[in-house]
Amino acid sequence: MRRIGRRTLYLYGLSILCVILIIIGGLGIISNNNVGAQWVVGSLLLVYTFVYDITVGPVCYSLVSETPSAQLKIKTVVLARNFYNLGGMFLDFRLTKNLLICFLRYREQHHHAANARS
Repeated sequence: MRRIGRRTLYLYGLSILCVILIIIGGLGIISNNNVGAQWVVGSLLLVYTFVYDITVGPVCYSLVSETPSAQLKIKTVVLARNFYNLGGMFLDFRLTKNLLICFLRYREQHHHAANARS
């Protein structure tokens, strides 16, 4: 059985994911009124998740721990996890703020529309 190396798996995985995202972006332009294109975008997002889960997702954890030298391994893994957690907290805060703003705008527009009908 032929083995595939981590670098090959990672690079081919990223390449496939890039192509899928380009296709999704192209379909996103025409999918406003096209139900078929919306289904294709949804299906491609599932394919994207599958490809990520079998290529880039698992390989990145082994690469983080195997890339540094033996003396720096623990420090590198700690830094990588800390930056990952800080980035996650920033994105969670930013996403929550944007969702709250969108909700308040929607509620305000809906409230004004209901008052106009009365």
